[in-house]
Amino acid sequence: MIARCLLPIATLVIACALPAAAQPHIANQDLNAGADHWDDFTQAAQRSGVDAGWRETAGRGGSGALHISVTDEHGGASHIWRTEITDLPPGKAFTVSAFARGSDVRSLVAVCLQGWDEDSRSVVDFATTQFDHPLRGDFDWTRIETTLTPSGRAESYFLLAFIEGQGDVHFDDFTIEFHEPRGASDELERPGMYEARGSSRLTVTAARSSPRIMMPLPLMHRGQVPLTWSFTADPPTAIDSITIRRDTLDNWVAFLTFDDLAPGAVVDLNWSSLVFAAHQDFGDVPDKAPLPDVWPEEARPWLASSWAVQSDDQRIINAATRPAPAPDAIDIIDKTLAEAGVIMRKQTGRCDSLDAVQALEKQGSCTSCANLVCALLRANGLPTRILAGYPTWSGPLQTHYTVETWIPEYGWYPIESTLLRHPWQPHQQIQVAVVPVEYEDRSKGRACAAAGVPYLSLTEYVDYDQSYTHHGTLERQGCDHAAAAWQLFEAPSTEAEQKTWRRLEHLAQIRWRTWLESDPASDTGALATPLSPDDFMLVTTPEELLRTLQP
Repeated sequence: MIARCLLPIATLVIACALPAAAQPHIANQDLNAGADHWDDFTQAAQRSGVDAGWRETAGRGGSGALHISVTDEHGGASHIWRTEITDLPPGKAFTVSAFARGSDVRSLVAVCLQGWDEDSRSVVDFATTQFDHPLRGDFDWTRIETTLTPSGRAESYFLLAFIEGQGDVHFDDFTIEFHEPRGASDELERPGMYEARGSSRLTVTAARSSPRIMMPLPLMHRGQVPLTWSFTADPPTAIDSITIRRDTLDNWVAFLTFDDLAPGAVVDLNWSSLVFAAHQDFGDVPDKAPLPDVWPEEARPWLASSWAVQSDDQRIINAATRPAPAPDAIDIIDKTLAEAGVIMRKQTGRCDSLDAVQALEKQGSCTSCANLVCALLRANGLPTRILAGYPTWSGPLQTHYTVETWIPEYGWYPIESTLLRHPWQPHQQIQVAVVPVEYEDRSKGRACAAAGVPYLSLTEYVDYDQSYTHHGTLERQGCDHAAAAWQLFEAPSTEAEQKTWRRLEHLAQIRWRTWLESDPASDTGALATPLSPDDFMLVTTPEELLRTLQP
C-alpha cells in the first residue's frame, strides 16, 4: 500500500574504493573504531532475545565488526544496521561489497541499498545481495556485493545490513566502487522459489471485541504458483475459525473470525508462503500493436473510470494525450511512462488521497503511482488494471502496487508503475490481488488503508467498530509483509529445461488448486497446506523441485 514502509531487510555498509577524499562516502566503513555513524535501525538491542552491537575483535583478522544475534522467539522479524551514503558523484553507478559470517541463520542475511525520494517518503532506487548471494545456515566470512544504478529520482541513499529471523551474524569491511552505468542490474532477473510472509498484532482496546478480518492469499498468476501456505495465531484460542474463500476473479482470501476477546487482549498473527516464480521471455510481444475497434471481453472492464483511477477526468486526459501517442499500444506505453516520469519529478507537497488526479501534482506512494499510470493508460485507450503484492526486491512493507495493460495480439503485459519499467518479471513481485474496477470504487479511506488503496488488496476489517487496533510487526514502522528469495534458479535456456519448467508449473498449479478447492478451514488457530517449507529445504535445482511436487 504505502511505499513509506519500503524498508528493505538488508543493511549495507560501504567502504570507499576511490582515492581518499575529505569526507568518505561511507563513514566508519571498516568498523575498527566502534559503531559510530551506524544506526541500530530496528532498535534490535532493545528487544528481548536480541543481542546487537559492535564487537571489538570479532571481525576479519581480529578487527571490529557489527553483530546481531536473534533467538527463535523473534521468528520473522528483521534486524537492521543502517548508515547513510554521502557525497555520491553524479551520473555514476556504484557497487557495494561487504563480508558476512553467520551461524544457524534460518531465513536470510543480506545487505541492500535504498534510494529515498524527497522528504524520505518512498524508496525509488533499490539493490540487494539477497538474489545473487543468499546467505543462510552456517557460513564463514563470505564476500557479498550488489550494484545500484541511480534513477535520478533519489535525494538520499542508505546502506543496510540485516538478518531476518533467527541466527547469528557479523558484518565487516564494507567497500564502495563507482563506475559508469551498465543498465539495469540482473539481480532482479532470477526465477525460483520465494518466501512471502506477514506478521501483525491485533490488540483489543474496548470492553469486548470479536474482530473479523480478511487477508489476501498469494495468487496463481502469470508464472507464479504458491507451493505452501500456513497461518498461526498466538494464542491460538483467540481464533474461532479460519476459512479460505474465493473472492472475485481468481483472488482468494483467508477469512479470520476471532473469539470474544477481553479488554487488552493481544493476538499475534503470522503467515508464510513459498511461491514458485518463473521467468517469462516476452519475446512474443509485438513491435507494433494497433488498437482494435472492439476490445476482448477479458480486457474490456478495465477501460472504465473509477473513484481512484479517474481516467475520464479532463486533467488526466490532458496529461495522457500531451505526448500525442499514436493509436498503437507499444507507442502509448512508452510515451505514457515517459510522461508519468515528468509528472512525478514535478510533484510537490503531500497528497491527502492516493488517487490518480491528486498524483498529477502531489507526492504520494506506490499506490498513487499505480493509480496515475493506470488512469493515463486508460485515458489513452488501453485497458489497464492494478495488481497488489509484495516485491521480492524491496524488503518489508505494507503492500506494493503495479499495473498490467492489455496489448492487442498479446494479452496482459506487466509494468512496474513506481519505477516506470517494463516488462516486469513474475518473480519480481509476489502478487496477491488483481484489482477489479469495482474495488477501485471502494478505495475510499478506511481504518486499514488510506484513501486510494484498492479494496481487499491488503488486510481488510469486516464491519470495523473501533474496538481493536491492528498493526504490522515486521519493522518498527509497522510494516507487515515481505517477500524474499528462498532458492533461485537459472532461467531455462534449452528446450529440455523449458519442458521441465512447464511441467513444474503445471504440477504446482494442480496441487495449489486442489488445496484451494478442498474448502480449507480450521478452528484451532492454525491452518496449512499439506506441503511445508521443510519439504523444500534440500531443493536446489528445478529438477529436484519437480520431484518434490510429483505425487
